[in-house]
Amino acid sequence: MKWLASWKALLAALVLALSLLGWFFFKPSAKTAAVFSRQPKLEITQRADTLEFNLTDPKGLKLNVPWRVSLFTPAGLVIAQGLTKPNAKLVLAYRRAGLTPYLVSAGQFHFQGKLNRQPGAPITPLQLEVGARAARVDTQRPPALVIHPLDAQGNVSLAPVTLRLERPDDSRSVQSIAVKHLLAWAWLSTGSRTGTLRVSAGSLAARGERGEVDVMPGVVASADIKLEQSKITLNPRDVWKIHFANATDAFGNAALNGSATEFGLELFNSRLTLFGTRATVRGTSDLTVGALEVGNYRLNARADSLQRSTQALQAVAAVSLKGLPVRFSSKPKPQMFVGPLIDAQGALLDDGTPIQLDFRSDTASLYTIGLVSTNGRLGYVFPPLPKSLKFVLVSVAGLSSRLELGKP
Repeated sequence: MKWLASWKALLAALVLALSLLGWFFFKPSAKTAAVFSRQPKLEITQRADTLEFNLTDPKGLKLNVPWRVSLFTPAGLVIAQGLTKPNAKLVLAYRRAGLTPYLVSAGQFHFQGKLNRQPGAPITPLQLEVGARAARVDTQRPPALVIHPLDAQGNVSLAPVTLRLERPDDSRSVQSIAVKHLLAWAWLSTGSRTGTLRVSAGSLAARGERGEVDVMPGVVASADIKLEQSKITLNPRDVWKIHFANATDAFGNAALNGSATEFGLELFNSRLTLFGTRATVRGTSDLTVGALEVGNYRLNARADSLQRSTQALQAVAAVSLKGLPVRFSSKPKPQMFVGPLIDAQGALLDDGTPIQLDFRSDTASLYTIGLVSTNGRLGYVFPPLPKSLKFVLVSVAGLSSRLELGKP
């Protein structure tokens, strides 16, 4: 154990020697000596736009001592510095509310802390930010109002904000909202009627301009399909006149003008479909459409998520023909003639009456074309004919005639 005691003694002697050397080489000099004989007193005064830092000493403040104030602000470091005078004051232009750390260096002394500046009362005008500026009465996301009530220095005031709402259905409400996270906000309930929602705001003596929201109808929830007739002929002048009427939302407001109504007309047991889109005006949209083939049709109308369908609409042959004369001529070119087309009353069929030509072999249809009559007649010049073509089946107004083709 003797060697351990000797080691401890040697270590103690070494520490003592190092301490003496440190004192010798690093002892205080006259240049680093304290410049204040005693610690001065720091006073801080917060004014509307500035911060004042004062150094005082009841027994007299030593003059011409450098001192500096540093503010650690969200926008960066703000510094003021100078030499002590009988009235040692440094003024910094700063008006931001909230918590601001500071450091004051004066001679050999340092003062540090945090300043908490409170915002003042809000001033006029309050800026009302309203979004969206239009909303449906049945919206699941009503418009919101956001306000940053500022004081004279541009800080957000903490005074509560009072909202006053006037809705299109004449209901009114008053709501007080607190300022949190540097803003005040609230949802704006639209009510159940269309029109203009008006909102005003005040905070203490401050006021702002009125904000407005256009309250529009909700999605279409009900409507009727009205028909002036359910049965028409294939005459081009005979049409279905369809009214998609009384379109309203769930609160009874007429559908929004310009809402799209999609109409679909389907021929039973066929792939034939007609489609059209019309805009609603005062809750009504109209469609006029004719039939292309004889048969029963179904009409569908859809607006938003609402769909309505009719019972069967019937399309019948336009006229009762006395006969369907057709003939073939090979000179000067292969051609065929249909007509004259005369109805049971002895009148020519209207111009534009559809005529269907089905070109057939002995076993199948080769191709089909659709033409129209003029002055109760049709003339058709054949293109080069396939060798398999045997006859043409002509159909007009529910009647059909078979035209056997001779050799050109």
